[in-house]
Parts: sequence; structure tokens; C-alpha cells
Amino acid sequence: MSNDFKYECRRRSNRRRPLIEMAIAKGEAPPPGAGSGGDANGGGSHHLDSIYALDAPGFQFLASAQAGAETVISLVSAGGATNAENGSVEVHGSREVRISAGPPGDPPAQYSTGPGVTLEVGENESILLLRGKVPAPDSISLLRGRILIRSSQIDLQATQGISLNVGSQLSSITMDQTGIRINGLVTKIN
Repeated sequence: MSNDFKYECRRRSNRRRPLIEMAIAKGEAPPPGAGSGGDANGGGSHHLDSIYALDAPGFQFLASAQAGAETVISLVSAGGATNAENGSVEVHGSREVRISAGPPGDPPAQYSTGPGVTLEVGENESILLLRGKVPAPDSISLLRGRILIRSSQIDLQATQGISLNVGSQLSSITMDQTGIRINGLVTKIN
């Protein structure tokens, strides 16, 4: 080594530090690893034992492009090269998780719907849940003005009762522990 840099360079420590996950699980600040020392708002980034962590009061991922171009943000956990089925993506909010889709402002991108999980789309969008392989998967589709459930068998179970109502209860079927009631202006049974 040249004497010009002799006192400015020093060897990194080989000491192993505890995993970032252990500190986070205990509610502690992550240990300092490679990365920034943080900022005035308490944010920072850390790298230790192949785990990358970012901590800050909030995060926003934004993909923007010129008009007409598609933008995509992907979160992918593909698993190892020998086993493609061992990847997972976890999303957790200690109060709520909200996922929304639609044109700007429909629905609003940021507002609280209260504790729990909310999946919301704009007025002209749809929600589709699929299980199985196309062309005949089990599915639940929430379309504009319509809900469609497709499966080889559908079971509805309730401990107190089940009610089906149309037109402000002008026509209804109610099943409970006392029996089955069918109401309608005209009732036909084959």
C-alpha cells in the first residue's frame, strides 16, 4: 500500500452482528450495518447477512412515465434457483392494510377506512379472485352492479341465519333455526 493512504484506510471488522429481524421483532432499532447512519427524522438503511432494511416514518414508491407509457411497480419473491415454490411476499399493517386501483382520485389514493383490510377499486373497475387454472378456475368477481361466484359447489353456512333480499325485501328468502320463509309478490315453485 502506498504511504499516501496508509493512515486513511483501515480494515473492516469481521465481527458478526445479530440479525436485523431480531431487533425489529423486539421493537428495537435495527443494529447498524452497512448503509447510512440515518437522518434527522429517524430514517436509515441497513444491510446485514443478506437482509436489506429501510426504516423511516413513511415510504412512498412512485412509478411515473410520460403520457401513454405503462408504469409498473413489482414486488417479487421468486424463491431459489432450485425451488421456485419457496418465495413469499408478506404485507402487514398493525392497524390497517389498504389496496386500491383506478384512475387518479377514484378511489382516493390515501385515506383511512379503519382497522382491517380494504380492497377498493374505482367505479368502472372490477375485483377478481381466482383459484385454480384457467380456463375454469374457481372465481369471485365483483363487477359493476353485479357479483358473480363460479365454482363446482358453493356452500353458505351461518349459525343464526341466511337472508336473500331483492328490491328492499319485496322478494326474500330467509333461513334460520326456526325454518325457511319465502316472500314475494308472486312465488312459483316447480
